[in-house]
Amino acid sequence: MKISEKCKVIAAGTIVAALMAGTALPALAISPAGCTSLAQIEEMNDDEEAQVQALKAAIAKVNVKYDEVLRSWQFDSPIYDKAEKNKTCCLSPWIYIFDGCKDVYFDEDFSYNGSSCIDLNTVYVRAGDNLYSYECDPDYTDYAYDTDKKVWWAFSTFEMEPSEIDWLREMLSAKTIITRYSGASGAQYDYTWTADDRQAVTDMVNLYDLLVAASPEVREKALRN
Repeated sequence: MKISEKCKVIAAGTIVAALMAGTALPALAISPAGCTSLAQIEEMNDDEEAQVQALKAAIAKVNVKYDEVLRSWQFDSPIYDKAEKNKTCCLSPWIYIFDGCKDVYFDEDFSYNGSSCIDLNTVYVRAGDNLYSYECDPDYTDYAYDTDKKVWWAFSTFEMEPSEIDWLREMLSAKTIITRYSGASGAQYDYTWTADDRQAVTDMVNLYDLLVAASPEVREKALRN
């Protein structure tokens, strides 16, 4: 479940540059409101209470679940529930960590809801001059018709490497972001991100940055106090 390629347009109307698979991109500023900058996070490293409070504020914006057996925390974006209710599409990141462990895991789900059947095998994201291509792993991709909601749905889950999360920052810096859900049969649907979509992804990237910067002890205080 990897992003297979990333294309960058050299100039409008000209050729597309060579594919850059797995290339780390520089962290870019995120435009929606409520983002904690990386510089601010660095400053908070010297102030444990500030880290705790920043984490609490970020956690309050997402859905949180705790698994007593695995002793793991999962953080989900509320945008998924909203998209399901409204029968629309979304990119919904989710994060999980384990008690006492430093590692932070970041996955993302592309979800489609619409009137047409899409046997999903590729997801494209156009963000300004950048085009991202996600090749769907059949083991983590599915589609069907929901007879109760009377809507076709499809989804695919991707594991993100730390360097690939910077690609989300780059997407968010673009004025317009369009997700294309493409099927093996040739069916496709284009979805333009709303302000809510942008903010949801921003909130999850912000939470990820704070969790990475915090020690397991600081995370514990933010989650349990």
